[in-house]
Amino acid sequence: EKNRRNGGQMYRKLPRQGRKYRKNRTGRPGKGKLKVREGQELVDRPQGINERREARHVEIEQMFIGETIWLTCVYRHTRHLRLQALPGKESGPIAEEVYAWLGSGKIRSITTDRGLEWSELNPGLVDLFKNRLSLYFCQPYSSWEKGSIENMNRLLRRYLPKGKNVPWSTGNEGLARKIQGIMNGKPRKILGYRTPNEVEKEWDPRRRRRSWKETMAVKSVKSV
Repeated sequence: EKNRRNGGQMYRKLPRQGRKYRKNRTGRPGKGKLKVREGQELVDRPQGINERREARHVEIEQMFIGETIWLTCVYRHTRHLRLQALPGKESGPIAEEVYAWLGSGKIRSITTDRGLEWSELNPGLVDLFKNRLSLYFCQPYSSWEKGSIENMNRLLRRYLPKGKNVPWSTGNEGLARKIQGIMNGKPRKILGYRTPNEVEKEWDPRRRRRSWKETMAVKSVKSV
């Protein structure tokens, strides 16, 4: 540190150039950490979800562009995109937005990484939704375990490129709806050149309920 202040160059040879590790990004000892509970590891996810045999199971992630945070949500079976613009990366607003999505009853399970932005989401989901929804976390530094959302974010970079400064405004919500409509109306090779909107319509309410009961039955047998 003394060499840096005096204008020297020796500090550049040190690991991390002499910068200290940040042990707790929240600044609050023992708080703000993500706690993965029993049954929330990715290995505990039912096979029906892993094989994409049913709808309503999603992967969620964030994209950072300028002052705006883009919350992305992809349904694993249909590849249907849900995109939302948020003014910040704090875990509170993110949790509120996901709660609003869940209120529609169109999500049965969520798969995501272990970022601190989900620290307030996890306990809230467990307490509020109980057996109606499951939350699964990938292993640390294993982004390929949620490949659907990673591929979708790569496609979204065509419309929201890295390095572009997008200041926060209420108009960003309209932009999110526009991009969402474009992505859900594009034919996808993995869907047999059908669009996510077309595949989504195939899942009528009766078929959704039947597939969910099968997954829950497998899950209960595994827990016994």
